[in-house]
Amino acid sequence: MRKKVYTQAYFLIQNNQNYSHSFGVRMKYVGLNTLIGVYAVARYYFNALRLKSANGETTFD
Repeated sequence: MRKKVYTQAYFLIQNNQNYSHSFGVRMKYVGLNTLIGVYAVARYYFNALRLKSANGETTFD
């Protein structure tokens, strides 16, 4: 009986560690994708401002 409880506890701990590891990996990729997306949007926005100023427009909406 004790061995069975220890075995169940061992697998529960292992599964929890595996899940937390995979969750961390997923969060890392979500963070990287978010960073790339923010960079692309900011670059597009500032390029648009630069083009407007190059064309002589002074109002930035």
